[in-house]
Amino acid sequence: MIKHYLTLVIVLVAISLTGLIITQILWLRKSVAVSEKQYDDRADRMLEDVVGELQQFSDTSFVIQNTPEDQLAIFDVVDTSLLYFLINKYVSYHMLDTTYFYAMINTSDDNVIYRSKGFLPAMEEQAYKTCLSCIWKKEYIHLSIFFPGKKISIYRQLIFWVLLSFTFLLVITGAFVFIIYTILHQKKISEIRNDFINNMTHEFKTPISTISLASEILLKDSENPSPQRVGKYSKIIYEENQRMQSQVELVLQTALIEREKIRLKKENINLHNLLKSLTDNFCIEPENDKAHYEFNLSASDPAILADPTHIRSVFSNIIDNALKYSGYHPIIQINTKNSNEGILVTITDHGKGISREAQKRIFDKFYRVSTGDVHDVKGFGLGLYYVKTIVEAHRGSIYVHSNLNKGSSFYVYLPKANSRV
Repeated sequence: MIKHYLTLVIVLVAISLTGLIITQILWLRKSVAVSEKQYDDRADRMLEDVVGELQQFSDTSFVIQNTPEDQLAIFDVVDTSLLYFLINKYVSYHMLDTTYFYAMINTSDDNVIYRSKGFLPAMEEQAYKTCLSCIWKKEYIHLSIFFPGKKISIYRQLIFWVLLSFTFLLVITGAFVFIIYTILHQKKISEIRNDFINNMTHEFKTPISTISLASEILLKDSENPSPQRVGKYSKIIYEENQRMQSQVELVLQTALIEREKIRLKKENINLHNLLKSLTDNFCIEPENDKAHYEFNLSASDPAILADPTHIRSVFSNIIDNALKYSGYHPIIQINTKNSNEGILVTITDHGKGISREAQKRIFDKFYRVSTGDVHDVKGFGLGLYYVKTIVEAHRGSIYVHSNLNKGSSFYVYLPKANSRV
């Protein structure tokens, strides 16, 4: 139910955000259209003012009053210097773009009678026009003026609001994405936490039940105890207790890593001796006594500077996983070689293998490779997370290569004791 509500909220917020973006775009387009209309009105009023004042000068012209009408030319009525002055005056007054081109054109045949420098015939289509019939009646002549920076001028007026709208939309979109990411991340953490609690309950329930049952049997036989039975059930209690203790220790170590309180006590360690001792310890366990280990320890100098406890736990976790996922009679190959002022340790098994998708997440905290509904491999999903963290704390690296049903190889690189890395 909560998942459905979450999906509904995300969809509604996404629709609202999309609607807001579309509304802002339409508003900006409307603002541009209104600004263009206002610019057009100012340009038309500018032409009216220019022609109106030009008419006043033409009506009082001495030339017009003392020259026969049939001998008059357009330039006897319109002074081009005066025309230039008036256009400059009213362009500035009406707050239009100061870069412009103008011309006087015969309306009937589009013949350019007079033009300013830079005016081209192609500008006529987008130019503002006004008729000069109130000044010159012999033929239809109009005044055209073209503003090449009109669009830029309009956008310059709106740039502040455009940037403000864009900034607000960016902030809202970023906040939306962050909130959705946080919600999904928290949901994932909640699911991981629940899985961890379920796994921990399962992992602790079995040894607790075993310890309880063994203790009960010992109590029943307390009057006539058999040394063999006491030894057998005492060993069971001890082994189950050790198992729980190792799981608790792993959880505590992970907690320390999360708080960044873990401190490494580095010593010079012979890595070859450490790996051999680990496999000897695994052979003590009854379920592992049939495991076969193949060593190819080729590193010429196996000395590393590391924390012995943590490095031991690193390789113990990897080998333990190799044994768990290899089935009966596992064969574990352990190789070492020198590499880039360090030692590369390769631990290979021939077990179930890991899918490509799982390989991307295998070092994530609490992640466990799915084995279906069968809970045959125990653990909290902390082992490889701990391994990767400790290896990187030693300035090393770890990666895995695996194929399903063919096995897995874990590669651990650690710097040498005298390495400058």
